[in-house]
Amino acid sequence: MKRKEFYMPKVLSNKELLDKAFRRARKVSIEIDKRKRVESIRLREMQRIDIVKNVLVDYLKKVVEESPNIRNMSKFYKNLVGSLIDVEHYRKSMAALKWASEIIERLEKKYRKKLQGAGFYNLAPVRREFYGRVSSVIKQISSNLDFLEECRHRFKGIPVIKEMYTVIVAGMPNVGKSTFLKNITDANVNIQPYPFTTKGIQVGVLDDMVQFIDTPGILDRDFDKLSKIEYYSFVSLKYLSKELIYIVDPSLSCGYSVEEQINVLKNILSEFEFSDIYVVVNKMDLVDDKKAEEIIER
Repeated sequence: MKRKEFYMPKVLSNKELLDKAFRRARKVSIEIDKRKRVESIRLREMQRIDIVKNVLVDYLKKVVEESPNIRNMSKFYKNLVGSLIDVEHYRKSMAALKWASEIIERLEKKYRKKLQGAGFYNLAPVRREFYGRVSSVIKQISSNLDFLEECRHRFKGIPVIKEMYTVIVAGMPNVGKSTFLKNITDANVNIQPYPFTTKGIQVGVLDDMVQFIDTPGILDRDFDKLSKIEYYSFVSLKYLSKELIYIVDPSLSCGYSVEEQINVLKNILSEFEFSDIYVVVNKMDLVDDKKAEEIIER
């Protein structure tokens, strides 16, 4: 999936959008022909209506057309997006923007006709009435605009998963998954000595041949009780690859016993199927040889 599929235009608030449209309309300047004063002013008011309509409609259509289409996403991305936003609200908000653009287009046609038949003293009032009607339409979708802007910020953190050979890196928090990823790939990862440093999915590529997915740490509990951070690991394990590297920390510096770490691995293997599984025992330099042998045997 290309990064552009998660690009989303900045979504203005209703006030910002209306200010933009009316500000641009105010810049309309037409030389008033004294011999055709009424027609000159009529033309100016029509151009203002056209500009307001174009700014609002073009912008709303841009947001709808250039925003991610969840319906066309893979199962992995649909599940990931579903954990970040209210998908049904997202769809309804997009439909609301489409509705607003259609209403404004109809209003523009209606008020152009009213201007054509209006007398001198009614030209400005007709244009102001149009402004009021479109303002009301935009205000009706105010909450939709605000929600979509929030979605845009959440989409920024979604990783780009390439169509290539992929391996999942899993394990409990702070066992060394991010360090592993950083050492073997081109990934720029955040490494700190405390659990849940990885708040989402991190991706690294080795020699343009193998893609490694570093998942947030999973705790020893049922999958239906996972936190949102752990859910990222769940969808990665389920949809992204049949190759698994599971990292174990025998030094216990991660804060979890070897038994807990093995239980998590058993839970993963009972829930998902893998063609290849590699258990990597990390931090061997922090345990004595006898302890290391016991871990490897297990």
